[in-house]
Amino acid sequence: MTIKLYLGNPLEATYKTNHVIILHHFLDTDLPSYYKVKWLVSNLTGIESVVHHMCINLCIAYTGTFLELNACPICSEPQYDWYQSSGEKRIPHQKFHTIPIGLQIQALYQSLESTSHTHYLHKE
Repeated sequence: MTIKLYLGNPLEATYKTNHVIILHHFLDTDLPSYYKVKWLVSNLTGIESVVHHMCINLCIAYTGTFLELNACPICSEPQYDWYQSSGEKRIPHQKFHTIPIGLQIQALYQSLESTSHTHYLHKE
């Protein structure tokens, strides 16, 4: 149930909200935190997302040549939320996750059924 809850709630805030609701109604349920489930899924699949900071207005991702910028060159919005940031810990306004394609392809080839689906054009 925990893994399904995690996969069905990709946003941490949504997972936490559902986590609280479930624990409120089922007091004896042992439901791990978002971070524990994320670690479990990562361990089971070997797939981890790569996190990048992003402009709050979705103009750019702070990668490559934009990596060292503190503000968006297009809309001038700051990269970090200075109200929530403290000292060395800087909180970005926006983040996005990507999963490297190579690991996704490896995961597809672990199942005989999905392997046959990847070659459907070759048969035609």
